[in-house]
Parts: sequence; structure tokens; C-alpha cells
Amino acid sequence: MEKIRQVINADGLQIPLPLVSRYGLQPGARVTLELDEHGIHITPVLPNRQDIENLALQYLLTNLGDAVTVQVIAEKELWWIDVYGAGLDIPLGQLAFSLTGHLLPGQSTTPEVMRKTAISAYQDK
Repeated sequence: MEKIRQVINADGLQIPLPLVSRYGLQPGARVTLELDEHGIHITPVLPNRQDIENLALQYLLTNLGDAVTVQVIAEKELWWIDVYGAGLDIPLGQLAFSLTGHLLPGQSTTPEVMRKTAISAYQDK
């Protein structure tokens, strides 16, 4: 457990972003604060399967189009989302999301690659 000293000012308590980033939290992440006489405990509000599916579909609608379906696969460290074109049995690619619900572009198939895979799959059909 890491310890830092902070001063509570008129705005309350602020935890530096570089510190929380080391634990996978990014701006916009939701957390739960539990306070009692022994201290403050902070835990991320982790998205559930439906939340991740919605995030993936929003991303795909913006970057690929609406003719896709997804299958969410939960793993210990990540959420994997298989992306399928409408009427296709083979995935066009995968999206990876952190446990806190952030897209991991470096581990995900790019929309351009998924688009090319879809064109090829529909031509072969």
C-alpha cells in the first residue's frame, strides 16, 4: 500500500492523477469512497458485462457502423469483445477493455482492419 500526505483544503481532499493512474484509474473513472473512523478506502466502480457491451457498441457505431454484433468475454485482467459483422460467423476482430472500462487500443483490432476483414468476408460469402 502506498502512502502520501495531503492537506485537506476548502475544496476537500485531492489525490494526484499520477498516483491514481498507477492503479489503472484515469480521468472520468468512477470510484466508491468508504469512510469510517479508521480511514478512507477507495475502490473503482467496475463496469459489468452489459456496461462493457454498451461501451463496445458505442465505439463500433462511431468508428465502424451499426451492422455489427458483439460477444463479451470476461477474463481475469481484461474484457475481450469479439466483433462480428451482421450475418457472419467469424469475428472481424476483437476489442480489449480494461476492468475499469477503458478501451485498450494497443490490444484491440483497429476499425480499419475490421472494415477490410468485413469486406473480404462478405465478398467470399
